Amino acid sequence: MCSDGCNERVDHAVALYGGNLLFAAALITFAAQNLEIVTMSFLGFTARVPLALLAAGVYLLGTVTGGSLLALLRQSIEGAKRRKVATR
Repeated sequence: MCSDGCNERVDHAVALYGGNLLFAAALITFAAQNLEIVTMSFLGFTARVPLALLAAGVYLLGTVTGGSLLALLRQSIEGAKRRKVATR
């Protein structure tokens, strides 16, 4: 009833969830061990926040900006390919 492709999808899902579980465990461990307050200064603004919260904020900011950059690059490459094909 299930072909080899089905088994590959299950293996991929197990690996993906296992990786996510390890990442979550590492994140929880990091947050629990880094509760001290740190001072961050940027462009004249100063904030006192827990180190784990600061690290999470920087990670999320990098995720959003990195994803946007990749989408922009993908659009540029696809547009260049379309223009190249249209000029032939």
